[in-house]
Amino acid sequence: MLVSLIGQLQAISMRHNAAYNMMNIAHSQIGMIRNMNFTSGMSEANMQRLHQADLNMSLDFEKNKLLYQIACAQEEAFKKRQAQDIKRIFDVSA
Repeated sequence: MLVSLIGQLQAISMRHNAAYNMMNIAHSQIGMIRNMNFTSGMSEANMQRLHQADLNMSLDFEKNKLLYQIACAQEEAFKKRQAQDIKRIFDVSA
């Protein structure tokens, strides 16, 4: 029972870390757009660098989104296992 509680806490921690990272990436993408200078002409090198930064941030965002979904699934599995353990412990008919 203690092991499932520790696992559940780790899943919660992983979920919160992934959500925080997704928020930071989204904030960075918004900041990157705000810092673009649309009035002057954008050079090809700047556009390539912007595209590469956007691609990296998008991949990091998707990775953290997957980690968040995994953590949610782990947390649900630990809750289900904990409920089964509690039911087994307090089952009087056994």
